[in-house]
Amino acid sequence: MSKGYDINQHLTRAGRRALVRFMFRYLTDEVVAVHQNLRHFGAFLFTDHRDYLAGMERFFEDQGVPEFVPLPVWNPARPIPQELDRVRRTDSGAPRSPEWANRLQNRRPDLPLPRAFTPSRICGFRDATTLGNALGNNWHNRVHNVVGGAMATMEHAPAAPVFWCFHAFIDGIYRDWLDCRGTESD
Repeated sequence: MSKGYDINQHLTRAGRRALVRFMFRYLTDEVVAVHQNLRHFGAFLFTDHRDYLAGMERFFEDQGVPEFVPLPVWNPARPIPQELDRVRRTDSGAPRSPEWANRLQNRRPDLPLPRAFTPSRICGFRDATTLGNALGNNWHNRVHNVVGGAMATMEHAPAAPVFWCFHAFIDGIYRDWLDCRGTESD
């Protein structure tokens, strides 16, 4: 696990378009459906999503695009890049149902990471379960809901490229917490 670079600062528009093209190759209906089986509480918010992200990263390496490994991060304090304002259609090419699941509703959520989860404060969480519950029940879920559209449901969120970059950002938060402990896992 390592921290990715900020998608807004380190990828050109062409780079972001290429990232989305490769993401869409990976995002089959089966891959999108796996998300509903992930645990979204406690330490599992981090570990299950880390494993999920790793699948895409392995795909990128296999496709010869290691520049996208680790996945670039999207910080919800910043606007969603236009190139990531997309949702992959189903494998048959049909739009997702319901219709609102085919788009994002808010590209400018303006939701900076609360101070409690910043590198200077995150060490105060005694364990990954407490951290995951605090982050998930508050800021993480709020980001998904404020972005809206596909991002607002477990069923459709992974069909949106920004989902993956957001969870790469969450992965960085977990990395910061692990660094406080000098460990690789909880």
